[in-house]
Amino acid sequence: MNRREYIKYRDEMSEGHYAATGVILGIIGFFGVASIICGILAIVFGAIQKKKWKTPFSTFSIVLGIVDIVLRLILFAVLTVILIKFLKR
Repeated sequence: MNRREYIKYRDEMSEGHYAATGVILGIIGFFGVASIICGILAIVFGAIQKKKWKTPFSTFSIVLGIVDIVLRLILFAVLTVILIKFLKR
């Protein structure tokens, strides 16, 4: 492997970690640790990975990010309604 091939290989391998990072952030977001931020980052990292290589892992990262954000927004809405009903008593 010559230097040019090695540099191309190195660049491709370093780009491949974006989807893995997105999936990890998506999973962390399920446990409530800054889930909206983790969801947004999971979507961004999945999109970066998908731009270069359309892998199922990048799609999974994007889906996890969207699910994190939607679930957290639903939870906030439900808690807000409960809090408003509680304060009206």
